[in-house]
Amino acid sequence: MTSVLNPWNVLHHAGGSSGGSGAALAARLTPVATCEDTGGSCRLPASATGVVGMRTSLGCYDVADGLLPFGVTRDTIGPMARNMDDLILLDSILRASNKTTRGNHAIPAPGVSCAAPINRNFSLEGISIGLPTDYWMDTTVTGGLDPAIMPVLDEAIAKMEEAGINIVYVNMSEVLTFPGNTYQSASWFQPAREAARYLYTHNYTKLTVNELYGQVNNPSVFKLVYPALSQGVDTPEGNVDAFFDYISTDRPAYVQGWHDTYTDNNLTALFWPTSFTENRQIDMVDPNTMLGNGSIGPVFSTAGTGDDSNAVQTALTIPIGFSRNGLPVGGNFVMPLGSEGTLMSMGLALEELFGRFPAPPTPGCLGCTANITNQTVGPPPLCLKCAASTPR
Repeated sequence: MTSVLNPWNVLHHAGGSSGGSGAALAARLTPVATCEDTGGSCRLPASATGVVGMRTSLGCYDVADGLLPFGVTRDTIGPMARNMDDLILLDSILRASNKTTRGNHAIPAPGVSCAAPINRNFSLEGISIGLPTDYWMDTTVTGGLDPAIMPVLDEAIAKMEEAGINIVYVNMSEVLTFPGNTYQSASWFQPAREAARYLYTHNYTKLTVNELYGQVNNPSVFKLVYPALSQGVDTPEGNVDAFFDYISTDRPAYVQGWHDTYTDNNLTALFWPTSFTENRQIDMVDPNTMLGNGSIGPVFSTAGTGDDSNAVQTALTIPIGFSRNGLPVGGNFVMPLGSEGTLMSMGLALEELFGRFPAPPTPGCLGCTANITNQTVGPPPLCLKCAASTPR
């Protein structure tokens, strides 16, 4: 299998493990698609391809028999679509609205309602959105914000302020000090067990867990996953005691820190770029890529979607503009567990503010970015002078 090509520029990737969904939506092959979000795979493809994607609350999509999970503490199915109306429609079909996250076998407790009523008259005026600038400016973690998307972020903030949104600059450096040791152990404790449960439930008796994960062809994912699966049941990479410490003590404390950030600053949501870098070319993303400060680092460090997943938040990525090279840029809007109704209602209003993205350039111009210099919100200029050697 080869990498999914991005309809906006076939030399660039489509955002990761649900990139096929994002690419199909952007290419107008389908109006809606599903995605799976462990650490951003509903939102990074949405950002890369100029569509909308949502991480739902754990347990609110009843898919226990249809999903091979990486881990029950983070995995959730979500909707992707070309616009918010279509995303809301798909969500209404898939959502187990009559359940709570706890009643639907999700880890977080106490449970919250999975109902997601939509307010189509949601007003942006007067709400407060938190902007944790220390998050992406910490070059030791993310490599900093890519200059190619800085103008997009600046204009998006200006548009939100013009619409009456109060932008509140918050410091989350202490909140984001995640309990790394127990988190790593909790992460590696889950995949083999979840895969074994799935294979047993569906009577795949001739396929072992190691054989299953041995077929992973993404080098970054394979490097992360396979060694842990092959080292036994109770190792430093997958320790049962650390898993229960994480679930019972460490993660609740981490989630509480996020809750305090909302309440202490009277925030409706948090916001930052879905990715801290412009969408890279396919041959520049695995396993390392160029970070915002020009250095080379792990591709996963450029994603602005891991910490909110660890904190079992719900999040929505919507397009906010184009990079200086004409590639889509998404904004990540985050709310507490169980807030999808408010999040999608706000998404409708934000989509009206930023505008729905158009279809990508015509096929004759795919791969040609030399003449695209647009740095503002809105569609890029058409690529008019494609070289004969431009990949189609």
